[in-house]
Amino acid sequence: MLEVDEARNQMWLLYRGVGDIAMAKKPLTGGAWTTEVVVPDAIYELADGGNHVTWHLSMALDSKGYPHFASVWDQDGDNMKIGMGYFSWNGTSWDKEMAVTALEKLDPAQADAFPYYSWEGVNVSVTLDKNDVPHITYYRNLATTAARHNGGIWYATKSGATWTNTKITDDIGDINQPVGFDRAGLSSAWNSAGTQLMVRFVTHEGGSGSVKYALKSETGWTIGTIDDEYAAYTWDRGSESILVFAGGKWMTSFHAEYGTNNLYFATFDGSKWTRELVDEKGFGEYSALYVAPDGKKYITYRGQMNTLRFAWNEGSGWNVTELGIETEDEQVRLGDPGQTQVYVDGSGVAHVAFYDGYKKVMDYWTAALAE
Repeated sequence: MLEVDEARNQMWLLYRGVGDIAMAKKPLTGGAWTTEVVVPDAIYELADGGNHVTWHLSMALDSKGYPHFASVWDQDGDNMKIGMGYFSWNGTSWDKEMAVTALEKLDPAQADAFPYYSWEGVNVSVTLDKNDVPHITYYRNLATTAARHNGGIWYATKSGATWTNTKITDDIGDINQPVGFDRAGLSSAWNSAGTQLMVRFVTHEGGSGSVKYALKSETGWTIGTIDDEYAAYTWDRGSESILVFAGGKWMTSFHAEYGTNNLYFATFDGSKWTRELVDEKGFGEYSALYVAPDGKKYITYRGQMNTLRFAWNEGSGWNVTELGIETEDEQVRLGDPGQTQVYVDGSGVAHVAFYDGYKKVMDYWTAALAE
């Protein structure tokens, strides 16, 4: 996860190492990356590393430019009861707490057969309000046997030292689909006034699906559909930076796997969603969306042959290119889960963080965009 504080000339990159959660930072201009481990052995089950380096992580910067993030957290280190941790930088050190305690504990006999039993905070999205209060949406995976179970989309927030958790919806589809692990497509954003919070998520049912949203206001949550035609079965795993509020509208990107296999962009004016085609048959998994203050839009995502693609719209339609990034002797491969993040600074320089499935590491690319 990449967050940029341009006013303070600072970048933060959050990722999961070999079981650990690490934070890297560097000046936006100049300087080198420095890294520290924030949460050692955050998830016992992932101690072998694998390529889960960006799963179950979400980060936001507060009004001081300090990072806050949430993640699934095996606090006891035994892989038996995995809750959701919340971690915040106070200027000198990291504050760590459990935002959601797992409701069930796995029978040790089930551990090897089913390591994902009772996870809280799977596919998580964090946003801070104008008072720096955290608001977290997450998928709850519950089970009474070694079968995945749809626990719904939940919402957590904090008042003083107390966390409260409420369910947004159970309506995310077939419980036999691993929605929360790689396809929930969770992302959240506030409107500019800070009065409405939108959550974007994906549902699956019987081989078809929809991209949906939940809008929170003073009267509660309203559930609606972004797209259920082209996103007949969407593979929207990867980045949680796929919902933004800019220019008075919510905006999102999504990938429709079956039928079209295209990447789409959609905007919401408060009453209806308008869809645009971004990349035709160019894949579109793991997309990340950034909208600059001047309204220009940028998306990074996986293309065909697992390559890294870059789309932009400066007001006259979408343009697409494949980033000519080489890793050793092959092009970059966005492996599973292949997450991307994109930011374009005020000088027109693009900053892209991505998971390199060839080297199995988080990587970073930057270049000035052509005028």
